[in-house]
Amino acid sequence: MAKDAKEKGCGLDRPQIEACEVHPFELAVSGFSGSGKTTLLERLVPALAPLRIGFLKSDAHRVAMDREGKDTFRLSSAGCAEVGIRSQELSGYLVHGSIELREWKLRFSECDAVLLEGFRDTRIPKLLVLDEAGEAWRSLSEGRFAEVQALIHTGAAPDTTLPVFHRDDIAGITEFVKSFWAGRIPRVRGLVLSGGESRRMGVDKASLSYHGSSQAAWLHGLLTDMGLDPLVSRGPGQEVPGGIDPSRIVSDRFLGYGPLGGILTAMETDASCAWLVVGCDLPFVDRSAIELLVNARDPFRDATAFLDTDGRFPEPMLSLWEPKSRLRAFQFLAMGYRCPRKVLINSRTNLLDPPGGQFLFNANTPADRDAALRGLNRNEP
Repeated sequence: MAKDAKEKGCGLDRPQIEACEVHPFELAVSGFSGSGKTTLLERLVPALAPLRIGFLKSDAHRVAMDREGKDTFRLSSAGCAEVGIRSQELSGYLVHGSIELREWKLRFSECDAVLLEGFRDTRIPKLLVLDEAGEAWRSLSEGRFAEVQALIHTGAAPDTTLPVFHRDDIAGITEFVKSFWAGRIPRVRGLVLSGGESRRMGVDKASLSYHGSSQAAWLHGLLTDMGLDPLVSRGPGQEVPGGIDPSRIVSDRFLGYGPLGGILTAMETDASCAWLVVGCDLPFVDRSAIELLVNARDPFRDATAFLDTDGRFPEPMLSLWEPKSRLRAFQFLAMGYRCPRKVLINSRTNLLDPPGGQFLFNANTPADRDAALRGLNRNEP
């Protein structure tokens, strides 16, 4: 059976932003030995700051990254399949044998982007560094070097429809790389979290009216007006909140995990987009608050979130989760964590100052509801 058929049969979803080898924001620098790939990368990495860049080199030669006599070498020689070393300044991890490319997604999950060196025949987008002997140019003309996005040269510029940069034009190459990655930034969709049991409130928080309709319907309409194509998260068997088209309901697939279950369900429903999450217990959220979050979005991080009103911890009930955060969330779920705040605290989250006002006021009890209604100058039940 063909590989693609096997993957499809096993349910492997590969939307465009996930159809990458090691990272959604990846780019290889390829060419033949002596063409200056490493020198280019050395200059490119600091130019891309403050992005946290990962690096992976493909090497056909035997690689030795440990020294005889060192503790790690001795334990590796004694039969350890994997060896790690940790200090305050540097940590290392050595594995016998090759690591499959897909497994590097886990290892690079805390990086904003990844640069690779080599990988000439792998379908990774790449910059091709031309050598003086013309070997790379001939190989490109013969159909080698898949997914070439631009050419880097040191002599005369070649005649091609591809973008071309001199190797010393670091500013130009940097802007090209940023622009290329910007083209991979996924769109944002909205998710109204309304699947809670509302035990402290005593009634379904999604059905409460703060703005003339059920809170779920009001938030759904707000996100719709902003072009965010929202869904409404709901627990299995829960009634559809008033004013919501049933087709916009997504039923939680991860039961017993609270808001994180709703977020993961949305990610499974559409893994190609970022999800802007807003909870029904935030009665003061309006368009301006959501615009603050969207405008401050950092798509290279796992998520973007406001700090709570105390300025201490991320507020998950108004947050934006990038597609790659799905991997991080599942890792935490496997370790026994079910709180979305814990995921945000321990991930590469773009943390924003509290937005001010009462946007993050949580209405979880009847007293909170009454205070919110007074703040909104409403007397609705």
